[in-house]
Amino acid sequence: MNSRITILTLMAIMVVSINTAYADENTSVSIKFIGNNYLDLKDDNRLVRADIEIENFDPQDGYYFMKITNLFTGEVIKTSEINPTYREEGLWGMQTSYLVDDTVEDLIGEYEIQIYTEFGTATTSTTFSVVDSSKNPLVVEEAGTLQELTESPETPAQTPSSLLPQWVRNIFILYAEQQISEIELMSALEYLIDQEILQVK
Repeated sequence: MNSRITILTLMAIMVVSINTAYADENTSVSIKFIGNNYLDLKDDNRLVRADIEIENFDPQDGYYFMKITNLFTGEVIKTSEINPTYREEGLWGMQTSYLVDDTVEDLIGEYEIQIYTEFGTATTSTTFSVVDSSKNPLVVEEAGTLQELTESPETPAQTPSSLLPQWVRNIFILYAEQQISEIELMSALEYLIDQEILQVK
């Protein structure tokens, strides 16, 4: 009987200790862009990529979500659950990407990426821009300041035999160079099929 009480007491102490350990420090979330924090429609790339880091990860915060909002219209473009993984002691994270739908009208503007949790207070946000330097070649709004956008070499014109736009082919190149994950590639393929850019027969 005494041993059973002792075991139950130890289990209760362990639960309290675990909860206290998570409560000692607040969870901190950060977003860092992989590459530029703007996307130029003049270029072939349509992929916005970011690295998300979570310090003092607390499972009591519940699921993590990412929301992308057009700041001009207030329209929520995308909401999805994200799954951070363990990186090192006290640090979790993941890489995520968003394939910009360039068939949408009035695409140019500022967008917000927000990371938030189901139950916790851990939240952060940052912005990226969609620009078209062929129409406005000198200025791009980046992190709230105006900066010059350096001219990039002209992309060679596509030959009539090219069935896929260069930016679509670039997605496969990024995957081959291990710059995007298999999940990101599958997400991009699903989008291309949904938009009937790729057709599956």
